[in-house]
Amino acid sequence: MLRSIALASVIAAFAIVLFYYGDLPAKVPTHFDLNGEADAFGNKIWLWFLPALNLGLYALLGNIHRLPKSMFNYPVKLTKENEERQFDNIVLMNQVLRAFLCLGIAYTCWSIVATALGRSSGLSDWFFWVFTMGTFAIVGYFVRRSIQLK
Repeated sequence: MLRSIALASVIAAFAIVLFYYGDLPAKVPTHFDLNGEADAFGNKIWLWFLPALNLGLYALLGNIHRLPKSMFNYPVKLTKENEERQFDNIVLMNQVLRAFLCLGIAYTCWSIVATALGRSSGLSDWFFWVFTMGTFAIVGYFVRRSIQLK
C-alpha cells in the first residue's frame, strides 16, 4: 500500500504539471515562506523539477533495501541476532518516508499550479509544519522502534 501511495503521488505530480502547463503564466512560484505565501518566482519550466525529484526520490528510497545491511547507521549495536530485524525496520522506515515525501511533493506541485493560476494564495499555512514535523516524527518513531527491537 505504501508503494501505491508513493507511485500515485509521482504520477499525480507529473499529471498536474502536464495538464496545466499550457495554462500557466511564464513565471510561477518557486519558493514559499513559512506562512505559505509565494516569495520567489521563476520560469515555469522549473516546475518539471518537482515531478522529476519525486520520481528520483521514489526510485532511490524504493531501492534502498538493495544496499548492504552494513551501510546503514543503526541506533543500536548490530549483532547477528538483531541484524535482520534492524534492517527490516530501516527498510520500512524508508517506505513510509517515501510515501510521505512523495505526497508532499505532489501537493507542492498542485499548490504551485493553483497559485500561478490565481486559484490559491500559496501553500497552506500548515503545510511546512506538518511536512517538517511529520518527517521528524516518522524518523523518530523508527529510531525508537529500532531501540525496542534491540
